[in-house]
Amino acid sequence: SGQKIEAEFNDVSHTRGVVSMARAMDPNSADSQFFIVFDDSPFLDGQYTAWGRVVKGMEYVDAIKKGDKSDNGSVTDPDKIVKLQLAADAK
Repeated sequence: SGQKIEAEFNDVSHTRGVVSMARAMDPNSADSQFFIVFDDSPFLDGQYTAWGRVVKGMEYVDAIKKGDKSDNGSVTDPDKIVKLQLAADAK
């Protein structure tokens, strides 16, 4: 989108299934990319803006193509999200 979103760090722990904003080195550089945590990652806590959690269908997230960590997980033919639903009050 070309917009930079100001960081809104919170006390949400980056555990499996948490959805958080991706960003560059500048904490206020988030834009339109996000990531889903596959494994508990407490080192991300307080460093990235967590804004959601996968509450159903984590098996589909587990099936997403994964690239090499040395290339930031990039793949040449990435999977695409074709349907996403937001659930209010999902805990």
